[in-house]
Amino acid sequence: MRINAQTKLLGLIGHPIGHSMSPTFHNRVYSLINLNAVYIAFDVKDKKQLKMALQGIRGLNIMGMNVTIPYKEEVIPYLDQLSKDAAIIGAVNVINNDNGRLIGYNSDAMGFASMLKNNGVSINNKDALILGAGGAAKAIAVVLAMNGARRITIANRSIERAKKLADLIRTTFPDTVAQVRHIGKEGLTNDAHLIINATSVGMWPHDQAMPISPGQRFHKEQIVVDIIYNPQTTLFLKEAQKWGCKTINGMEMLIYQALESIRIWTGINVEYSQVKECL
Repeated sequence: MRINAQTKLLGLIGHPIGHSMSPTFHNRVYSLINLNAVYIAFDVKDKKQLKMALQGIRGLNIMGMNVTIPYKEEVIPYLDQLSKDAAIIGAVNVINNDNGRLIGYNSDAMGFASMLKNNGVSINNKDALILGAGGAAKAIAVVLAMNGARRITIANRSIERAKKLADLIRTTFPDTVAQVRHIGKEGLTNDAHLIINATSVGMWPHDQAMPISPGQRFHKEQIVVDIIYNPQTTLFLKEAQKWGCKTINGMEMLIYQALESIRIWTGINVEYSQVKECL
């Protein structure tokens, strides 16, 4: 990688970010497509630092940033504009610096939709269970509703937060039933066709944790997704595999959302088939 006075800076803000594979992936892709840019992870430890980080994007003319846990919603007040998808979802994971104007986008939705399509998964007229009610869960819920999900159950520790997401789905997609459960409820996983972990529970370095209580039952007709990609096979996915479920990890979603980020920042369309070996 050559770095010179014209090299653009891109990156990731979140906390923690020591596990992130985004810098490795992005920098390999930039080399592949001859993009004169470098991608760095920035560990932003609290909301005070978040505000300063956003000021730094303008002050240093940073080209753009990805945003990860826990700042996908908290970052919004510091932005100048939101894309339509980001406004509906209420979460941002891509920031584009347009001559000092910071515009927020959500590529999680596109990444999740592309991952389902690539695995031949249809949710039309089927039931889904989402574990979590944060920024990623919002994007996933919107994608499922847009693709004809019959019922979406949002399971979370904070029932109030889950209710807000359910209300968003009911209001925006009246043909989809949205309901709320506590994430510790017995029998939570019994009925859904598609189950998605949209929390960070089970992510490195706390990879011995599961988002649901031990003893929950699965059945082999279910498809179980974990958006975590480090480790690639979480304890949650291992448990589902014991029951014969088809499982999908978060690696494909990471790649698709990264490619959408690159398109937003540069206008360059990179195909999945070109870069799937970059991780």
